[in-house]
Amino acid sequence: MRRKTVRDGLRLLAAAISLLILGTFYSREVTGLIFFSSGGAVEFVQLTFFWGGILGGVGIIMICVGLLRASLRPEQVRVLPSLALVLIMLGIFFLLFVRALSAPPSPQPLRPGDTLII
Repeated sequence: MRRKTVRDGLRLLAAAISLLILGTFYSREVTGLIFFSSGGAVEFVQLTFFWGGILGGVGIIMICVGLLRASLRPEQVRVLPSLALVLIMLGIFFLLFVRALSAPPSPQPLRPGDTLII
């Protein structure tokens, strides 16, 4: 097992999960912070999903290669912190997912020309 390759794959997997979290749950805040238009906001979400998928796929391939290849000499690389980071990111993702399902829907702002009936 090549520990450095496994560690790098786990780090890429954590980066992919963080991109998915940004694109899924915080896209409105990030696009508002950067002052994107509505088309730019959609493109931001698409890019976060694309790059999250690419980084996740490459990370999983690196983990598999690192687990399957034999190391010529013992390495002094710690894998546990990277594994803990991936597990924490997964926990945050599922916590936000459950909160999104149970939260009441946010009221949509009025568009120009809409009337408010009391």
